[in-house]
Amino acid sequence: MISVKEILSDLNKLSDEEFANLSISTRRLFEYKLRALEYSELEELLVNVPSTSQKRSYINGIAIEQAQRLAFKEKKEAERLVKNETIEELLELYNNKKSGRVQEARKKIQHRYPYLSYKEQLVIMRTFLKGGKTERLWGYNILRNLWSEDFKDDVLELWLKYKEERCGWLLIKYFSTDEIRPFVDDLSTRNSYYNLCKKLVKEEWFSIDINLLKQLPLTHEEFIWIVSQSKNGISEEEAMSYVYRNIAYTLCGLNVYTYPDGQFAYGRNIYYYPPKIDDLFYMRKIIGMDNMLTSICRMGYDVAVRKFLELDQSIHDSIIDMYYEDEVGGDQRYEAIVREWLAEYRAKFPKEYRYILDNNSGTKPVKRSYIRNRPITEEEYNQMAFDNESFNALVEQFKLEVPKDEETNYADDPPF
Repeated sequence: MISVKEILSDLNKLSDEEFANLSISTRRLFEYKLRALEYSELEELLVNVPSTSQKRSYINGIAIEQAQRLAFKEKKEAERLVKNETIEELLELYNNKKSGRVQEARKKIQHRYPYLSYKEQLVIMRTFLKGGKTERLWGYNILRNLWSEDFKDDVLELWLKYKEERCGWLLIKYFSTDEIRPFVDDLSTRNSYYNLCKKLVKEEWFSIDINLLKQLPLTHEEFIWIVSQSKNGISEEEAMSYVYRNIAYTLCGLNVYTYPDGQFAYGRNIYYYPPKIDDLFYMRKIIGMDNMLTSICRMGYDVAVRKFLELDQSIHDSIIDMYYEDEVGGDQRYEAIVREWLAEYRAKFPKEYRYILDNNSGTKPVKRSYIRNRPITEEEYNQMAFDNESFNALVEQFKLEVPKDEETNYADDPPF
């Protein structure tokens, strides 16, 4: 193996001038030999080389590189061996406002919370629920998916004290209808009302505010379903108007059309290699349409549903005949038939609902759960936050800006 003694012997045979004039290959070989030494050996070598020598400067440069690599390695080793504080130590740091590590301790506790024992979770959750608003909001979000009856009294006490909306979400989700009955008025906010209606729709003492429901960012399917469950529903004409609004969206290229095997198309651009061609060209296959028609039948308007199904079937049959009569295959011909289908629907659109089609320019987006090309509103954001805990985690992780109603441009909202 290469040794300090061997390299020192080679160096002593060369003067500074000869060392400076070494060939490139010889100098590179000498560099490799120096790099093969440990840092301690390079230090030993430097001791035996005169301080004024050009050779010493060269060796010193190699030694500095070795020292930097060694320091970097030690730093990485230290990072891998970080000592984790116990939960008790973190809680002590969090509760001691003079520790200078309150925020750090809070983040570490929150990160570990899902993996702790239930006993430890009880202590942490109650500590945070008694803390500031930031800690309480974190607690509400966690309890939405990791609920325990042990927190029921704590949540009720916080609701009575602060009336915070996210605390109210827990009441709607986990408290009985009798328990939340005294708080219905306070819980009837725009961001909570749909879920409150789902909770209380079967109760005789509860009456849905249809006008407030219409102002919420709901899909047509969601609206029709909740209305069909209530005792104060809507008229047959209004109920069917939502069916034809969905069709109008499709005719204007704003809706999603699904097929039995799970493939889909967007508006006019329908590309498909069908295993069963007879399953195509039905407007009742628009996403959510089956549930809407079921809800309308629940309201007792089955005659209107039958009339729509007969229209849908008649247009389907005429288009299917055209498809089979055509001898030219390929995507282009199929797209042409799709355009014929959409044109046929436009021509036979019921007169009493034609205002819906005429009001749609084909460029406006539809509401949540469909295709959109505008920012979400504050109400839509809060509804998504209510429905999906993962959404909340992403917002916090990427520090996304929560939309405010006063900053939202409603000019692009559809007129229906």
